[in-house]
Amino acid sequence: MKTLIADSGSTKTDWALVENGNVALRVKTQGMNPLVMTEDVILRLLRDELLPALSDRPERVEFFGAGCRGKGLERMKATQQEVFGPACSVSVHSDLEGAAVALFGKTEGIACILGTGSNSGVWDGKTLVANTPSMGYVLGDEGGGVSLGRRLLSDVCKQQMPETLSRTFWSESGLSVDEIIEQVYRGATPNRFLASHAPFLLAHRREPAIANLLAEEFERFFRRNVCVYARPDLPVSFVGGIACAFREEVEAAARRCGLQPGQFLQAPMEGLVSRF
Repeated sequence: MKTLIADSGSTKTDWALVENGNVALRVKTQGMNPLVMTEDVILRLLRDELLPALSDRPERVEFFGAGCRGKGLERMKATQQEVFGPACSVSVHSDLEGAAVALFGKTEGIACILGTGSNSGVWDGKTLVANTPSMGYVLGDEGGGVSLGRRLLSDVCKQQMPETLSRTFWSESGLSVDEIIEQVYRGATPNRFLASHAPFLLAHRREPAIANLLAEEFERFFRRNVCVYARPDLPVSFVGGIACAFREEVEAAARRCGLQPGQFLQAPMEGLVSRF
């Protein structure tokens, strides 16, 4: 059976076509988050970026994605089914379930996503038994690229950042305050725009102001999303580009919160491929 597996965040989607236990094809497209994107936008991305790269149509689709819960899950399943047709079996899961499978397999642990957005959940080896709602980039996503970028832009625009760092930011970004406001409040993908400034934080992570920002933001993630599980006995492991890029700061914040940092994966695809 030809199975198409997707690991999708708000920024990018990794696809793998698996047949008889072997990966026949890998494709990358833009991210697809049904909480912040319309069905029409998702359909256009699938038809323009994915379908031309597929030599064979899959018989089954296993989609793990950001925003895939509740109505978001229903919308994503409907768009996938429309693109691949009624003969294709389509299953949609949260990106958190994909992370948990990749990180822990059949063992217990707390799975965390720190990418464009953030999420966490307690995995019992079979299913997610507890989850603090992510709440998306407006109400949550602490520690993710969106929240980090929002904090950076706010601090720079409100002159809360040292002058030398602010000058460097304006010079490197080429942005103005008005352009930032336009992108955040009228842009098509404000979450991606905010998260796109994480590389500036990484490049200047040793500056005291940036170091404090990172420490506070990652600690906020743990205290608001992970400590509520009251399971300090379980390892806390991570997937996502932000987690891997800022591993040093993430591990330090976890330990300050009395947690046991475990493994870090850039993306969960390899674990997902082995499952199917």
